[in-house]
Amino acid sequence: MSWMKVTLAEICKSISDGDHQPPPKASKGIPFVTIANITNTNQFDFSDTMFVPYEYYEALDEKRRAQIGDILYSVVGSFGIPVLIKSEKKFVFQRHIAILRPDDNRVIPEFLYYTMLSRKFYMKADAVALGAAQRTVSLTSLRGLEIDLPDLDTQKKIVSILRPYDELIDNNQKQIALLEEFIQRLYKEWFIDFNYSGSKRPGIVNGLPEGWSRKSIVGNDIFKFVKSKVLPFEGEKQYFATADVVGTTFVSDGETITYLNRPSRAAVQPIVDSVWFARMSNTYKIINCFGKNEHLANDSVISSGFAGFTSEKEYYGFVFATITSQRFNDEKNRYATGATQVSLTNEGLKNIEVIIPTKEIIKKF
Repeated sequence: MSWMKVTLAEICKSISDGDHQPPPKASKGIPFVTIANITNTNQFDFSDTMFVPYEYYEALDEKRRAQIGDILYSVVGSFGIPVLIKSEKKFVFQRHIAILRPDDNRVIPEFLYYTMLSRKFYMKADAVALGAAQRTVSLTSLRGLEIDLPDLDTQKKIVSILRPYDELIDNNQKQIALLEEFIQRLYKEWFIDFNYSGSKRPGIVNGLPEGWSRKSIVGNDIFKFVKSKVLPFEGEKQYFATADVVGTTFVSDGETITYLNRPSRAAVQPIVDSVWFARMSNTYKIINCFGKNEHLANDSVISSGFAGFTSEKEYYGFVFATITSQRFNDEKNRYATGATQVSLTNEGLKNIEVIIPTKEIIKKF
């Protein structure tokens, strides 16, 4: 079994990206996906997309129209997320996503996908990414990235081993998604529709059940904003960037760092029994540091691109459901500001109001 180092340009028929012109919008037609439509199982979610006219799709260069076996790869902002195309569904995508068309005489598409999914490959992309607020992997840099490539028979064997695990992960993530969907349905039923469990319903006062209130998410006795910073430390820690999280799931093992090569202003220290969300606009990423993730708080730091809240344990479920709700995500995007990188500042966070039910109802929830 012999392996060789090759660049992506050597094993791909083409490496391009999405159209650079703003696509024309339509009420129906061909779905237009962005990085935000990539799920935590590295697939596209087409349930909530814009559309472009069919004629626009047909006019695109053939290398920009995804086909089975292609790999799409995010290259701007939340860079480093690959998606293997497994169906003939027609769609278009933004220029923040690259499209690689593997040469199947050199590389099996699934093998290349698993390689690009690895932490080792992500670190190579991270090394060539340019920019501060909006880091970008250029197509030139992407084409020049090297991978270790065995012969086709070995590639097939490796894929046959990895594929069942990938399918198992996919099935587990679908189960998790169903549970998260159930939590959000329950949250909406109780705290938006006010159809909650209770032996006696109070009257409505100022649009809320009696005893409930609307308050800034910062500065109340249920949601406790985590103002955290990283102090100098000895040895090593695992650093997790926003790109290491998809949805509510870690998709990599993070980066091993020391204090010297990661300034404290670039990271924060998560604490036990807290929930963190990405500050960037239109980015749904959640880190759950409750209970089972206690080791995360002790051994790791996370990007300052996350903001966190903690609470008393008996209220944590409500806090988690609120922060992971679509309503909160919409409010985050509403108050996000910035030019090159639109994100939620601490001042913007103070403008977000959340519903605070009675503590009795929160405990029941």
